[in-house]
Amino acid sequence: MPKVSIGLPCFNEAPFIEQTVKSVLAQTEDDFELIICDNASNDGTLEIIKDVIGGDSRVTIHPSETNMGGPGNFVRALELGTCPYFMWMGAHDVVAKDYVKKLRLVLDADPKCSLAYADSIFISKDGKDIPGEQVETGLELSHESVVSRFKAIVWQLHRCDLFHGMMRREWVDKGHLTSSRTPDMVLLADLALRGKFRRVPELMFYRRRNREAEDVETWQKRLVEQGYVDPTQSVIDSWTTTRTAHTDLLNAAPLSGSQRHEMKLALYQAYLERHGVPWDPSLEEANNLDQLQMRFANEAGKELIRQRIRQRVAVKARIDDTSTKTRMEQELVALLKENHRLRKELAKLKR
Repeated sequence: MPKVSIGLPCFNEAPFIEQTVKSVLAQTEDDFELIICDNASNDGTLEIIKDVIGGDSRVTIHPSETNMGGPGNFVRALELGTCPYFMWMGAHDVVAKDYVKKLRLVLDADPKCSLAYADSIFISKDGKDIPGEQVETGLELSHESVVSRFKAIVWQLHRCDLFHGMMRREWVDKGHLTSSRTPDMVLLADLALRGKFRRVPELMFYRRRNREAEDVETWQKRLVEQGYVDPTQSVIDSWTTTRTAHTDLLNAAPLSGSQRHEMKLALYQAYLERHGVPWDPSLEEANNLDQLQMRFANEAGKELIRQRIRQRVAVKARIDDTSTKTRMEQELVALLKENHRLRKELAKLKR
């Protein structure tokens, strides 16, 4: 039985699918299954796939007679996977030949790691380098604190290239794929709650820029067409739905009350500042002293109290950079102690 399932959902990717499939089949790691789910393409995608794979026994093709929407096709690829590790391959993207092997080795080495990924970069439609394009290193969520990992996801996650990393299949909840406008963000948040993210610091994932830059309205229209957004929802409403999906995630997670509270503050504040989803912390986070002062303050005084509450919440909601520094200092102390112990052992042996 292979160790890695690679799900490749696709729809009308004729210009790119040959290069994508070839990059997977050329992996130095050959212990995998490639599950191709074609979503009723009508541009010759399926015919190209059949020509490329030939009789490769690692590949199975699952065509759909009707288009089931993007989320449904991604769920189908996951459900067909049979291996301990799983990854989604973008149907217009390309991976380096060691991509699968090196990510698999990371998961093998660390049972607390929920996702392994590598550095990524955008390439042009024709597969060439884009001048000045920056390498994306993702989020290094290797620390033990589940609160810090979640805060990093809601505040710092902008590009979801991590979604094409390698995951522990039993930790992947398919329900997240149909819950919001950005199901990849919710799924990654869930994986961050379950375990660490480990980065392979090598450029191995090439994300094709297969469409022009979009404004908010165009992006919303495309998400509606692909089945990620209810056509009756406004942009703010759809972001609110995504925030609700994150909230449901926290409510279901095995967290302490204080952990859950701090993470919800981070979630709501991040969605307020990043996506404009309404939330007024001063209405929910006033302590007894705040409430007492409110009773006797005039309107100007009440607004000052509200501002103080908002500032207090904003500080608590953000990532505490000192926690990372403290963790690194602790690790350094531990290394120095271990070095001292080894030196003493060596001295004994010399005597």
